[in-house]
Amino acid sequence: MSGESRGGGITAVTRQAPPRPALPPNAELARRLSDSPLLIALDIDGTLAPIASRPEGAAVPEETRRVLERLTRLPAVHLAFVTGRAAHDGRRIVNVEGERTFAAPRATVWQVLNDPASMAKTMPGVESFDVHDDRHWTANVKIPLGLGGLKMKVDMEKVEEREPEFAKMAIKGQGVGAMMNMETSFHLSEAGNETHMKWEAEVHILGPVASMGQRVLQPIVNQQVAQVLGALDKQVHEAKGAGPAASTEAT
Repeated sequence: MSGESRGGGITAVTRQAPPRPALPPNAELARRLSDSPLLIALDIDGTLAPIASRPEGAAVPEETRRVLERLTRLPAVHLAFVTGRAAHDGRRIVNVEGERTFAAPRATVWQVLNDPASMAKTMPGVESFDVHDDRHWTANVKIPLGLGGLKMKVDMEKVEEREPEFAKMAIKGQGVGAMMNMETSFHLSEAGNETHMKWEAEVHILGPVASMGQRVLQPIVNQQVAQVLGALDKQVHEAKGAGPAASTEAT
């Protein structure tokens, strides 16, 4: 840049140094970026997600989510998502419930539902499963959302139980662009030689993924539930150790 000043008929031209680009970082910025921990705050609409004609149509592209996922793996790096949307636009609540009957004694169904190894086999997309104690489990899962799927770390805690009829779990999941809080419970009752299960779950989804809207999220949740129940049938059948797996469902 340059500027001119006039005085006594003499024109003086002064030149200013061009601004230093932030990327690649200058020495001062590099020094600040080297501090630990590093917080990266990113806007959603217009930055992470392209502007859409309707708010519910905004979504973070798959390539961007992969970059964010790599950032989350870096030590001492924390991501925060910033949005001007109303709170209810960044949060979605999906409720699911149903009933199912298993051709097995209640003790067998209870055993499966409270066995971490069996439950790990019922969760779709499980990449790893760790048992901390009989009440605390952690799973890394991949949910079929978008082209590459959404990876989440899911912490599970059994918060209440009345053997052999009732249990409740609190589940928290975190991934790139999404956080999940879920409370789920089941009731078991004897029905002759079979076991009747009534279950329910309240799922709170927060973050950019929540902006996709319930019409998109509900079918995904329903699909995951169907897979869990199908796998649960198989686990109960194997635990019972006799006859073909059989169950009936009402939702």
